[in-house]
Amino acid sequence: MFRSTLSSTLRLLQALALFGLLWLGAAGAAFADAPPANVVRLHFHRVSHDYTGWGLHLWGSNLVLTRDVTWERPLEPAGVDAYGVYFDVPIDPSASGFNFILHRGETKNYPKDQLIDLARHGREVWLLENTETVFTAPPPVGSDFQLGLETERKMQRNVAMLWAAAVAVVLAMAAIIWFMQRRAAGSRANLADQLEKLAAAQNEMRLRNGAASALDDELTGLPTRGGLQHALEQAIGRAKRSGGRTAVLFIDLDGFKAVNDGAGHDAGDVVLKVLAQRFKACLRESDMVARVGGDEFIAVIESLQSPLHAFNVGRKLTAAARLPIEDNGRVHQVGASIGVAVYPLDGPDAATLIKGADTAMYGAKKGGKDACRFLQADLQAQMDAHLQREDRLRDALDRGELRLDYLPDLDLVSGRVLGADAVPRWDGDVAPTSLHEMFDTAQDEVLAERLNAWMLTEASRQAQTWRNQGLPPVRIAVNLLGGTASALEKAHRLLSGDRAAAHGLVVQLRPGLLDDHHGHVALIDALHALGVGIAVTGLGVQDLSLLRLVETPIDLLKLQAPDYVAATSASADGLARSLVALGAARMFRVVASDIDTPAQREWCRRMVVGSTMPSMAAGTLGADAFAKMLGLRTADSREHAAG
Repeated sequence: MFRSTLSSTLRLLQALALFGLLWLGAAGAAFADAPPANVVRLHFHRVSHDYTGWGLHLWGSNLVLTRDVTWERPLEPAGVDAYGVYFDVPIDPSASGFNFILHRGETKNYPKDQLIDLARHGREVWLLENTETVFTAPPPVGSDFQLGLETERKMQRNVAMLWAAAVAVVLAMAAIIWFMQRRAAGSRANLADQLEKLAAAQNEMRLRNGAASALDDELTGLPTRGGLQHALEQAIGRAKRSGGRTAVLFIDLDGFKAVNDGAGHDAGDVVLKVLAQRFKACLRESDMVARVGGDEFIAVIESLQSPLHAFNVGRKLTAAARLPIEDNGRVHQVGASIGVAVYPLDGPDAATLIKGADTAMYGAKKGGKDACRFLQADLQAQMDAHLQREDRLRDALDRGELRLDYLPDLDLVSGRVLGADAVPRWDGDVAPTSLHEMFDTAQDEVLAERLNAWMLTEASRQAQTWRNQGLPPVRIAVNLLGGTASALEKAHRLLSGDRAAAHGLVVQLRPGLLDDHHGHVALIDALHALGVGIAVTGLGVQDLSLLRLVETPIDLLKLQAPDYVAATSASADGLARSLVALGAARMFRVVASDIDTPAQREWCRRMVVGSTMPSMAAGTLGADAFAKMLGLRTADSREHAAG
C-alpha cells in the first residue's frame, strides 16, 4: 500500500514538473513578439518617439471589442517595443479585415481612412508616421524607441529568470523524488540546500523586477541626468539630420539655500515640486526639462526658431521661478539664473552643450542673478539689443508715438472696400521698419498684452470716427500677439464693456489657431456674441486641415496667395477652389492677400476669390488717406452697380 502511494506521488510530482516546464515554454512564447490568437497587432513608429495621446479609431464587422471605441475615446496602445507602440485589436475568427485611423485628438497620422486586409497583410502589421503604407514586416527606422527596447530586454531577462526558476523547481522536485526513492541518510540537508537555491533564484528575480527606474526623479517626477542625456543626444541627432538648432538651458535656483536652511528640507521639497510643474508648463510638448542636481534643472528646446525663441523660453522660466510659492501658510520666494547653449554653435554633443550652458549660467549669476544669458557673446549682444528695443517700445506706448495705418480689402470686381487690416507704425529713428519687426520686438507677455489693447482700442476708435464722418461702415482686422487662448481671452475682457466698439472689429490670428480649435471655440463664441469677427490670416499651401476649418467658427480666411501661385500645381489650385467653396458653405469670406502682380490677380479670378489685399510692401494708407479712398471707392462702386 505504501509503495503504491509512493509511486503515485512520484508520478504526480513528475507530471507537475513536466507541466511547469510546458507552461514556462508557453509563457516564453507569450513574452515573444507574436500577438495572441484572434488578435491583430498594429505596430506604430514616430520619429520623435512621442506617443502621448495617440489612439486607434476603428470600425468593421466581426470586431470583438471589450468596450465602445469612439473618436473621443479611441483604443489605447497595448504595449511598447523597440519599434514604438502597438495596438492589439481582438477579432472574430471569421473576420476578413477592418478600417482604422491612427490619431491624437484631431491630428491624423494619415489623412485618409486605412484598411487591414487579413488575407493580404496577416495578423501583424507595421505603420510609419505620416505614411499610408501598411507594412507586413518591420521597415527600417532611424532609431529604436528606448522605452520599448528596455521593456523588450526586461521581458527577455524575465523569461530567462523564469526558466532559471523552473530549473531550480525541477531540481528541487528531483531532490524530493531522490529523497523519497533512496531514503538515504542526509537527504534532509540536501533538500534544504536545494530549497535554498530555489529561494535565492526567486529572490533575485523579485529584486530585478522591482528595481526602481533610475531615469525618473522620485521627488519631482522629472527625468534625471540619465534621462536628459539620452533625450538630448536624440534631439541633437534630429537637429543634425534636419539642419536645425537645439537649445540647452541650465537653470540654477537663486535663494533656494535660504529656504532649505530657514524653513527646512520639507519646505525645500515643496519648492522643487512646484517649480518642476511650473517649468514643464512653460515648455512645448516636444521640449523637456530634467532635474539634474539639488536645485539644478536643464531644459532642452528642439526645433529652435531663433535665438530669441530660446531667450523668451528662458524669460518664461525665470518669471515662473520668481512667483511666490505657498506652503501651509508660509510663502517662499526664490528665483532662477539661466545659461543658454545652442547646438551646433556652442558644441557638437550633449556633454559640451551642458558644460557651455552651465558656464553661461554662472555668467547670469555674476551679472546679478534672475536673468538668462547666452554662452555666445554675439547672441547675448543681440538679446541685450532686443531688451533695449522692448524698453523703447514701452516708452513709445507711454508717449503715444504709435499709430495705425490701414491695408484695404477690396472687392475683385467692383473695387469696393470690404474691410481693412490695421498695421501698427512707430515713427522714430530707432523704430522697427516693418510689422514683423515690431511684433518680433513685443515678445514679452506684458508688453504684447499692452500692444494688443492699444491696437484694439485705436482701431475701434478709428472705425467709429469714420462712421461719424458718414462713411460706410468697415470692419478693421487687428493682428494679435501672444498665445491664442490668452489673446482671445484678453480681447474679450477688453471689448466686453463696449459692444458698439466691438462690432467694428475683427480679431486676426495665424493658422496656429486651428491647432487647438476645440479649446478655442468657447472663446470665439464669446467674441462672436459681442459682434467681433474672427479671421485666420496667412494660410499657405502647407498650413491646412479642412476638418479643422469646418469645425472652427471663423468669419474670414486670408490665403497667402503668392504661395499658391508659386506652387503652379493642380493640387494647389484645387485646394484654393475647395476653400472658396467651403467658405460659401460655412458662411466665411475668403480673401487673397499679398496681391501685387497681374499674374496673382489673374489667379484670383480663376479661383473665384471674391476680394484681394495688396502686400504691405506695396504701401499702407494713413487714416485720412484710407478715409478718402473709402469715400471714392464707395461712389465708384455705386456708379458701377448703376451702370
